[in-house]
Amino acid sequence: MLSGATGGGEEAGPEYGGENPEHDRQPDHLLRHEQNCQTGQPDRREAVLGKVVLNPIDHERDSTKSGGPSGGGCMDSARPWVMNERPFRVLGVQQIAIGGPDKAALAALWTDLLGVPKVKDYQSESENVDEDVLVLGAGHHAVEIDLMQPIDPERSPRVHVPPLNHVGLWVDDLATAMTWLSDRGVRFAPGGIRRGASGHDVCFVHPRGNDDNPLSGEGVLIELVQAPPEVIEAHA
Repeated sequence: MLSGATGGGEEAGPEYGGENPEHDRQPDHLLRHEQNCQTGQPDRREAVLGKVVLNPIDHERDSTKSGGPSGGGCMDSARPWVMNERPFRVLGVQQIAIGGPDKAALAALWTDLLGVPKVKDYQSESENVDEDVLVLGAGHHAVEIDLMQPIDPERSPRVHVPPLNHVGLWVDDLATAMTWLSDRGVRFAPGGIRRGASGHDVCFVHPRGNDDNPLSGEGVLIELVQAPPEVIEAHA
């Protein structure tokens, strides 16, 4: 569910870019990154990415081939950057949140045609959301699918823009994950860790980076959800 994604109603709504006319404009730090790639000059994005390369063999290999963080050039973004010693695990998909101006149209597709059952309703004036909560699968591996429409389409947050609003991921240690990712330059949405609508602690990786925290969800709002013990055990 969206709960917590806005960090308190309208405060962070425009941050996610749905109603921001500049949402599709490439952020300044990425424009500078492209310019630096052409000139061979390193930028902060490369410097930050260099911090997460913890495997020295892969670091040396990729830096040699692509002019990575230590080489002062442009990294080959298609190559994986191996990260060892990550102190948390992403266990699986907890939810997929889909928005539209009329959730009835979404329900006609997801429930009537595809057969994904609805389990409950959820409404929040502060979050400007009216949603059907569906569940795909069963037990601890079930995935929640939220079909959202705005209570007021002219008010922030505009939960129907973009249509694929956010993706939720189970993690086994949310506080550690947020600290570790923040230390490596990942930008989080305002509000920090808070209780989500389903009763679990959550935080949100911002869809866009900035100068201070250039790493992001690469255009996607990502909800990190603290998995309860039974879910952690089921994914062991």
